[in-house]
Amino acid sequence: MKYLVEAKMIGGAEPKLAAALSGGDLANGKAYANELKSALSHARVDGGVVRWIETCHCTSPLKAEKEELNQFFTDIRATKLDAQPKLWGTLLRDMLPENATVSEA
Repeated sequence: MKYLVEAKMIGGAEPKLAAALSGGDLANGKAYANELKSALSHARVDGGVVRWIETCHCTSPLKAEKEELNQFFTDIRATKLDAQPKLWGTLLRDMLPENATVSEA
């Protein structure tokens, strides 16, 4: 199923998300890793809300992905799509810092 996912970025999570996307650590080894990376690389931000289209085969939308997404986003909502909508706003990847690294605390 295809879903429109809407969420709010956790303040300060941008460098961690940028590092996870560029370093390939996002959902590493999980069946949905490529889909999630692709979806987030095309995500758009408008009015503080991040939106992306994601294909998910879970019985409950984003059930498997929630663990990964909760590191970066709050107020995550998924709405089943019957058609592919056009997303608007700034590309999320353009708002993330380049060459981000995250130090482990």
